[in-house]
Amino acid sequence: MYKYCKIIILSLSTIFIFSSLKALPGKNNAKFIWLDKEGKGRQKMVCFRKDFALNQVPTKVDFHLFADSRYHLFVNGTFINFGPVRFFPENPFFDSYDIAPYLKQGKNVIAVKVLSNGMNTFQTPKSMGSFVAWGKIQNQNTPAINFKTPGDWKCKQVVGLDNTAPKMSFALGPVEVYDARLDDPEWNVSKVDLISWQEPAILEKQDNWSELEPRIIPHLTQKEMIPQKLCGQYQLKNNEDIYSFRVNAPDLTRKQFGDNYRAFAYTYIYSPKKQTVEVGRWWGEFWLNGKGPLKSIKDQNIPNRNNSKFDLEKGWNYLFIKYGIVWGCWDFYLAIPASAGLELSPAKTKNSKYIFMTAGPFQQDEENRVRKLKLPFESPNQLPASLSKDWEGQPRGETAGNPAWEVAWSRPGNKVAVDSAKVTNLKAKNTSGTAFVFDMGGKRLGRIFIEYEGPAGSIIDIGFAEALDGQKIRILNRAGLYTGARFISAKGQTRYETFKPYGLRYMQINVKNSGEEPFKIKKAGVVSQRYPFDKVGSFECSDPMFNAIWELGWRTLLVCSEDTYTDTPFRERGTYAGDALPQYAITLATSGDSRLLKQTMEHFKIAFGDLLFPEREKKHYIRSNSGGNLGDYPFLTLELLRWYIDYTGDIDFAEKLYPGYKNLCESVIKKKNKMGLIQHSHVFIEWTRIDKDATLTTMQALIARSFDNLARLAALLDKQQDSEKYQNIAKEIQEKTREMCWDNDKGAYRDGFKNSEALQSWYPISSAWPVNFGVASHHQKQQLEEFFRTTLADIGSRNRQRKATPYGGFYILGALYKMGYNDIAEKFIRKYWSPMILKYNDTAWENFGDQGGQGTLSHAWSGGPTYYLSTRILGVRLGFPDPVSYKKVLIAPQVSENIKWARGIVPHPAGKIKVDWQVKGNVLFLNYEGPKNLEYIFKPEGYLRDKKLYLNGSPTKIEHDNQEKQ
Repeated sequence: MYKYCKIIILSLSTIFIFSSLKALPGKNNAKFIWLDKEGKGRQKMVCFRKDFALNQVPTKVDFHLFADSRYHLFVNGTFINFGPVRFFPENPFFDSYDIAPYLKQGKNVIAVKVLSNGMNTFQTPKSMGSFVAWGKIQNQNTPAINFKTPGDWKCKQVVGLDNTAPKMSFALGPVEVYDARLDDPEWNVSKVDLISWQEPAILEKQDNWSELEPRIIPHLTQKEMIPQKLCGQYQLKNNEDIYSFRVNAPDLTRKQFGDNYRAFAYTYIYSPKKQTVEVGRWWGEFWLNGKGPLKSIKDQNIPNRNNSKFDLEKGWNYLFIKYGIVWGCWDFYLAIPASAGLELSPAKTKNSKYIFMTAGPFQQDEENRVRKLKLPFESPNQLPASLSKDWEGQPRGETAGNPAWEVAWSRPGNKVAVDSAKVTNLKAKNTSGTAFVFDMGGKRLGRIFIEYEGPAGSIIDIGFAEALDGQKIRILNRAGLYTGARFISAKGQTRYETFKPYGLRYMQINVKNSGEEPFKIKKAGVVSQRYPFDKVGSFECSDPMFNAIWELGWRTLLVCSEDTYTDTPFRERGTYAGDALPQYAITLATSGDSRLLKQTMEHFKIAFGDLLFPEREKKHYIRSNSGGNLGDYPFLTLELLRWYIDYTGDIDFAEKLYPGYKNLCESVIKKKNKMGLIQHSHVFIEWTRIDKDATLTTMQALIARSFDNLARLAALLDKQQDSEKYQNIAKEIQEKTREMCWDNDKGAYRDGFKNSEALQSWYPISSAWPVNFGVASHHQKQQLEEFFRTTLADIGSRNRQRKATPYGGFYILGALYKMGYNDIAEKFIRKYWSPMILKYNDTAWENFGDQGGQGTLSHAWSGGPTYYLSTRILGVRLGFPDPVSYKKVLIAPQVSENIKWARGIVPHPAGKIKVDWQVKGNVLFLNYEGPKNLEYIFKPEGYLRDKKLYLNGSPTKIEHDNQEKQ
């Protein structure tokens, strides 16, 4: 979308003013500006630029900015970075850069490209387009230059971006479809003609955003990565005529996107003879010559495609279609064999202006009337005139242009002989199209780019996926998931780069309409855009599979870490409290960098604001809702906060959030039912068949833990009265849960109660949470051994109907290790995580057995074993499920007899802790290194407990207590 400049960008530490954030100025009365004063518009992109001249270049120039929804910053044509971090209008963060290294004597230009979603996404809520900047240059030899908006900034809309494109998924913004022929590629350099640029408008609603705060995390990575392998190059078959069109429906909010809108379409098909033709189609009901709905048969070779047989008479045949529009638009595709010689025209005229007539979507208040219409219409004239929509023509030659559909429905033909290691300078010369399939070598999160040589008007469809299906990428394996982008080249344009980042491993590039002139892909790949975690931790043990699984969790963490923790880079990139807990655990075992968790907690502070701060001022924010409900996720953020404060000692942050969590916990004290259990809202807990509308054991345990966490925070903040009060409440809930929810006959905790009746189900999570959160008694833990051993041996095979998921596995492992059932924990890891290594050895799957279902193959909630391999097998405890004091280091390797040695490094707030242990006969040799100012405690567990201990080469006697297993 913009020209790529091959100037080496300085390290992020030099361009991001991170060390002095608190000293940064406010926006100094700078105004939020946009193309118009309302800031409305779906997927609207606007360019802003500030031109100025310098007699000499200062040594430092601070430039500050914020944009809603996202920006790309350039200085003199050089891409600097993007931002801001994801935000709510109640809590926006601005970015700061030292741009002096990019300035020069003479003419200079600061250029910012801003994309306004104009809709609700899982990254930012529905808001309005805006841009604000400030900063100045002022010294003795240079006239003062002020960057404050509006000033003399200029702006111009990017018209080549299709703002009608469908959302990529229910959670992400629209697909990027960009026609470079419609915009100036040199918009961000000084020689551009500014005649068509305009003065920006000052937004009317300057108070749409709360006071801007400085960014608290470093900028994300900017590493260009090219594929590791060319999986194949294919000529595309040209044996079908594909007709398509788009009908848009409301999709600016989550509710609109999920609503079902009725729509109709019709055309006439001319057949030169009586014949039966098999056509490709998708959802909807089809009638041909009044007969139907026609039978639909799934096409086994193409996802999201069905086939129907059209029994055509000679001459014109009437085709009528009814469709329910979900996911914001109707991208209609119809594939007809080219050899059939068919012609489409709603006017029964060959080469007519339109190929289809459509009516809809109809308004929600018309829904009942539309549903009652007798179908099919014998004539299009039967559409009632009183409806809000009449027939509208879909022009011949125009297409839906959905790149995901285009890639999915393309058929590979002859395979071109290629060197799989050659991933650059690839040529295509085939008017029917050429497909290139690349393997990035692992999951990546970043902006997709392609550098090329070729004629203007070439259509480049880019599809991306997590896996392959034969020769093609696995795309559209889930309906409404349009993982694609389209670029139409302009004369002189040599690089295209998506504005937004995407998650992928495999990429398919289809090149069409290149004519006789060859098209060359000089280079393609992604510009990595993830949080810059450093790998401090390491792990090895005598089981090679465990070593691979530890790395699996680390790789998964990387692609699920952006400006907050996210669930998956592929489907939604949402921020969830449930996912964040195992992610923070993996972070502490591998990196130790807690800044991303703090930024994520800032996000949760607003997401659950109605629960945490119900008294806050209700300003005018354009968004659907705060997302708060009294379920498990808000309480899990308190577990995260306690853990973060313990690890970092950030008392100021604890002081800031304590009142909100006090409100949250206080709100449940009076919600006891007649059984003495806490009533709660619909919950998530686990992606299983557990009845989530009941009063659940898991929530009783979590709420008890939450009061315990609140008591701990109160003590840190010298609120002793609060601390005692909440500790007593925690004990009361623990005792009641232990009494009411334990099923002695089953030897496990029941799932809960519904209408005062005990649920006859016992999912593992319902026993894991009471163990992890301090509810289960010593006697109950002893009985649970048989329950877990039997239940985990076979959890089922059907997605989302198993007894446990990888997410629940994080808590199950915590409980097993806490109870000392090391062999069960190790078998659980081997049985259910090993397939992820044996199948792809890349990132962790959303569901066990997820080798082609609707779940993702890159889900951060699934990397939990990495944490336990470091904290239990290597043995350095880090604070979950049992809180620890970080002034002391507990090294307690806890394994079955299958593990003979382990070594590795665990990050600690005070520095690295290295551990290396091995068993020789009856002796445990344990060596360690770590910061000198810490107290070290050694308590080997499992079969190591009774070994003679040599500590750093010296015999050492360990006095074990006789209490219950840890």
